[in-house]
Parts: sequence; C-alpha cells; structure tokens
Amino acid sequence: MKALLTATLLSAMNILPLTAQIPTSSIKWDEKSLIFDGKRVAPVMGEIHYSRLPETEWSEEIAKMKEGGVTIIATYVFWNHIEEREGIFDWHGRRNLRLFLEKCKEANVPVILRLGPFCHGEVRNGGIPDWMFDKGCKMREENKTFLYYTTRLYRQIFTQVQGLQWKDGGPVVATQFDNEYRGKGSYLMALKKIATEIGFDLPFYTRTGWPELRTPVPFGEMIPLYGDYADGFWDRSLQPTAGNYYKAFNFKAFRSSTAIATEQLLSLIHI
Repeated sequence: MKALLTATLLSAMNILPLTAQIPTSSIKWDEKSLIFDGKRVAPVMGEIHYSRLPETEWSEEIAKMKEGGVTIIATYVFWNHIEEREGIFDWHGRRNLRLFLEKCKEANVPVILRLGPFCHGEVRNGGIPDWMFDKGCKMREENKTFLYYTTRLYRQIFTQVQGLQWKDGGPVVATQFDNEYRGKGSYLMALKKIATEIGFDLPFYTRTGWPELRTPVPFGEMIPLYGDYADGFWDRSLQPTAGNYYKAFNFKAFRSSTAIATEQLLSLIHI
C-alpha cells in the first residue's frame, strides 16, 4: 500500500515506546506485545519502497523516518523491479536491496522484508512481472509452475539478505509473505516453507491481517499485521493527535482502518 504507518502490537499495560534500535539479545512475543531485549515495546512500522527512490537518498529518508517516530521499517521487494525480463535479475542502483539493508543497519533500524511474490503497493500487477502471465498458470496459488518461479525469486532475494538477518547482527527481523491475500492459508505456508528451506531464519514471520483468509494458517506460524494511513495530519482539527489511526495500536481480529483496502470494498459494491 501507499506510505503508511503500521501499528504493531500494543498492550495497555507496561509497554514502552520503542526507539529505532535493532534488538541485541532476544526478540519474543506473546498475546500482549512484542518483547525486544526483555522489554515490552510498541513499535511503529513505517513503509518505504526503496526501489522507488534513488539510492543516494536512502540514508536521508531513513533518518527522516526515525525523526518522525518510526521504529521499524518495512519495504517491499517488487518482483517486476528486479526481474523485468525473465531470468535477468538486476540488483544495481535503486534496486540494490543489500545496500538498502546495510543503510538500515547503519541507522540501527530493524526491517521487515515484504517478499511478495504479490506485493500490491500500487505497482503494475502487484509486482508480478508481465512475462509470468505467459506461463499458463494461475497466480498466487499452490501450483507447480508458480511456486517454481517464486522459489527462484526468493532464492535471489536471499542472496541480498545473507549476513544481514537478525541472527547475524543484521536488521532483518521478519518477512511478510504475499500481501492482502484472501485465499487458502496453505498457500502462505507454502511460501514460508520455500523461504525457510532457502535459508531465511528469522525471529518471526508475518502476513497481512486483511482480508480474512478462506482457510487459516496454523496458530503461531505468522503474526497478522494491521495498519492505517497517517492521515491525521490532514484532518480539519487543531487538536493534538487528530485523526483516528490511534485505533490501529490495539490487538483485534478485524481491520479497523476505513482507508486501507477500501478499493476492495468498493469493487464488491460495483459487482
């Protein structure tokens, strides 16, 4: 989705605001919150699409996010940005994921890496390359052809991540599989299996908390993330903390934002 603030896990009791800092000893969670280095924390996750910015601007933009209160950075890896032509992966310039992660490490900011294969992000085909649609397979399903190309994508992404996972002292603390997916949970589990077999070994894994899955993923396998747009700045109010995106900072089993995924609701109305 567009630049947004994603609220991640807040309990009303004994939880501290998190400063942007990569945990050094442990990352845990329970039904109340994330627990970084033994302290309950309320991270604020902010989105930056690294491949949409010149690499010369990354350090400055990361610094701005920290100054604005963002404590975890999330970024998509848009498939059609790095493999526009089949079999030719381009990790140079603004596509240099490894360099971006190194910049986040220098700034001591944790990262959640959103792997796709479908990302949305208002990118053509949600990031799935045009040439994939000539393969004669359905997208975002557990079919042999689609999972083959997804495996190849994930393997390429991992070449950029090696040595930068949290266990290695790097910034990557989690990954997200697909995005705004409404099908079978087994598809998301297939993506997780591919990633872990390749070498992704992270404290936790995530999925979008909306829309509702047709069948669930097993309990504890992925933390659902919810979000909201930081639209309070444009509200017609002079009161502090205008807007209602504070509601995103609570555990719940549904999407409370009236902005995110609205286009999906509208599409249902027009059917």
